[in-house]
Amino acid sequence: ILGMLTQDDVKDIEGALLEKLEQIRKEKGISSSDWGRMAFPEAGSPVTKMRNFRNGRKSILGVGDLIRLAQALGVDPSKLFASVLFDKKV
Repeated sequence: ILGMLTQDDVKDIEGALLEKLEQIRKEKGISSSDWGRMAFPEAGSPVTKMRNFRNGRKSILGVGDLIRLAQALGVDPSKLFASVLFDKKV
């Protein structure tokens, strides 16, 4: 069971989630640009949005963004989250 999370803990979890998604994206042979367009088709610049996530310029990875990023890769977001928090396979 997780205890109280600090802001640093949250950033670490967000980083691990993005790292796992990046690994899956690469395994599937999907470019970062295509992933951004698939996850955020309405965004004015999905490529910039993706770059901001990767470079930590977006301070918080929202739940909605996480779900969209995972679903664009065909990944169940709940399994992704569990895999990062409990070190399991997706």
